[in-house]
Formats: sequence, C-alpha cells, structure tokens
Amino acid sequence: MDTVPFYAILGNHDHENDPKVQIEYAKKHLGSNRWRMPDWFYSADFGKVNDRPILRIVFIDTSLDRDGLVKEAGFIKDKFADSPSAPIWEIVVGHYPVRDYGKHANETAEMDSIMLPALQQARVDLYLCGHDHNQQVIARDGEPFYFISGAGGADLYPVKTGASDLLFSKSTHGFLGLSIDKNTLKVGQYDADGVAEARYKIDRSCMQGKVKCLQPISH
Repeated sequence: MDTVPFYAILGNHDHENDPKVQIEYAKKHLGSNRWRMPDWFYSADFGKVNDRPILRIVFIDTSLDRDGLVKEAGFIKDKFADSPSAPIWEIVVGHYPVRDYGKHANETAEMDSIMLPALQQARVDLYLCGHDHNQQVIARDGEPFYFISGAGGADLYPVKTGASDLLFSKSTHGFLGLSIDKNTLKVGQYDADGVAEARYKIDRSCMQGKVKCLQPISH
C-alpha cells in the first residue's frame, strides 16, 4: 500500500533552530520518505483533467525576511499565471496569517504589504495557515478565503467574534478538512473528535474573489 506523504512548511519555531535540516531530510528521502519539503517554498499538483491540474498548492515559508517574501510572492504569481495548463483550483499554504482576529492579529505587516497583492493578482482561492491557536474563517471580496487552523494541540488563544468578514471563529482544538474535484471545493473546520463545526463549498462556476461563492453546508 502506498504511504501518505506529508507536505510540510516551516514556521517561526522551526526558525529558532536550523530549518535547513528539515529540507535536507526531504531531499535525501530519509526515514519513511513521507516528508515532502524540497525547498523553502515549493508547489505540488494533485489530480488532472485533460492537461490541467485539478489543484495546485504553493507552500511558502512566511518566516523569511522581506527579500525572501518578495521572491515567494513572485513564485506564487508565476505558478498561477494564466495559461491553457493553469490549475482549476489554487491554494497557498503558509504559517503566518494574512488576515487574523486572534492573538497575533496585526503582527505581520509584511504579509499584508507583500503577500496579499500576490494572492490577489494570482486569484488564489484559499489561503490556509496556522500560528494563531484557534480556528477562523475569514471572507472578503477581492481576496482569497482565509482558513486559520492552528489548534492542533498547544494552548489555545482567544479569538474575536462578530466582525463582518469573520464567518466562523472558535478557540478549540481541531483540524481542517478539504475535498476537491474539478467542479466543487469543500472545506471545513472540525473539532478534535472529527465533528464538523463549520463546512463550506465553492462551485468553480462562481466568479473568483466573491464572498457569495463561499456557501455554508448544513450539518
């Protein structure tokens, strides 16, 4: 039976030591060879329809310095450039949030000034991240849908409620789940027992960058 790979990214705590160790571990195919992190930032395709990937994910290191973030922004725009072989769905995964209503809100100004314009220009569908120890779903017209799932097991952080663009927030342990085909993307926040707390779907026929495209799925 094929083993399931782990597509990893670096976070702020990884940079407290030597993150190159994790990259070299992936490059040398050590251990079970399930660890995927060939560079500081990279992309991977999943599924295919004709000559187009169903999904392309760009994995970034949001702890790099300003020059590194600028390179990553260019990488995002390049990987999602318009072409006949462009992916149907576009996701970017990083550690630090772009939008955030938790403890770390407004702590990463360079994510807003450097990364957000790249996400908008590339018309990225979802930006997935952690860092804040809670669960959030944020939706603004003209931007990706933001899903924060940083509540894997550490101490929880409080999170705001009531903001007009904050569709869901909860300070609880849990995880994020995705299912994708060429027509529909489904994404949900789940608690530690796997019970769905907030689930949504996006139809590919809906115009990208519109809040109305993120439709709740009833439990």
